[in-house]
Amino acid sequence: MSQNQESGARANRYGREYGGKIAAALGATKKRAGSNECVLNGEAISIKCAKLDTDRVGVYTSVLSRIVAVLGAFETVTNGPYDVYRLSKGQFRDNMVIKQAGKPNEQGQVIRSVFERDGIKVASSLNVD
Repeated sequence: MSQNQESGARANRYGREYGGKIAAALGATKKRAGSNECVLNGEAISIKCAKLDTDRVGVYTSVLSRIVAVLGAFETVTNGPYDVYRLSKGQFRDNMVIKQAGKPNEQGQVIRSVFERDGIKVASSLNVD
């Protein structure tokens, strides 16, 4: 299902809110307000969250230039805990599909199954509420 302006804004708010909660639960330090770029165990990462019915997460190419890994946090039940997987920047790039191609800041998206197949599980059933 494609997004419109309203659903995109809701997804953005959700991602920032829950990205911050997941960062705190993992002991990551946010690099700046309004961003899910963090430092975890000395590494620059970006935390991306997906609700149960969402099968992919996206990272802008400009962000990929500043980080070493992407943490994909995927809800396991509605309003429930998250499984969190780590993909290196290279793994993310190798598996991403470009959205918004040709725009100054393209977004690469990777599906959940890639995180589950190739990623390192960072947390299982992580509760953040």
